Amino acid sequence: MVAPTRFAVIEVRTTDIELVVEKRRKGATVKNTGRQFGRCVRNAALLARTYVGLVVVSVGLAFPLLGGQERDNGPNADKQQADSAAPVKEQAQAPQVHEAGQPTLTFKGHPREVVSVAFSPDGKRLASASNDKTVMVWDTTSGQATLALQHTSESLSVAFSADGKRVAAGNGNGRVKVWDATSGQETLTWKGHADMVTSVAFSPDGKRLASASWDRTVKLWDVTPRP
Repeated sequence: MVAPTRFAVIEVRTTDIELVVEKRRKGATVKNTGRQFGRCVRNAALLARTYVGLVVVSVGLAFPLLGGQERDNGPNADKQQADSAAPVKEQAQAPQVHEAGQPTLTFKGHPREVVSVAFSPDGKRLASASNDKTVMVWDTTSGQATLALQHTSESLSVAFSADGKRVAAGNGNGRVKVWDATSGQETLTWKGHADMVTSVAFSPDGKRLASASWDRTVKLWDVTPRP
């Protein structure tokens, strides 16, 4: 058998504010009237802790304070009461965000904006592409530049091959270049895009290079060593 639901009704009038609490059990009715709205709300909150299923109605809008669930007095009542008393699991904490971090190294050498970076596979070198028409290769331990590779226009993208032996970069006039990552010697140059090359990537086996451009194309290039 389901016990009658209790309601708290808040009526907002022009001249006064009246809080009416009706406990529909055994015909009992409790009325609490106050002139201050804050006091009424506090009273309603206290009553909400006592009566299950308390509902507040304000200016014709109803919303539950405690979920508005009805209590079952049948054979499942004990189980429902035990479930409601069970501890609530805490929500997972949000990951910590460190707003201020300290860099371990700062690489300085480009006179203009740096737009792309790439680590070598062993992590010992870092390549950076810049609008100053160069690709710089840095030692990640000392922070010193080991190579300065020249491009014909702004260098917009850079990548290391999987073996770390080659560096490729795309530039603003649609060219793609490949250099020896140790000596800095230019080994390949392609001019096939009609617009700037914004991304380059070696295949895992190092035999092909992909380039993406603002001309809405992606091209694959054969980068196997020539005899």
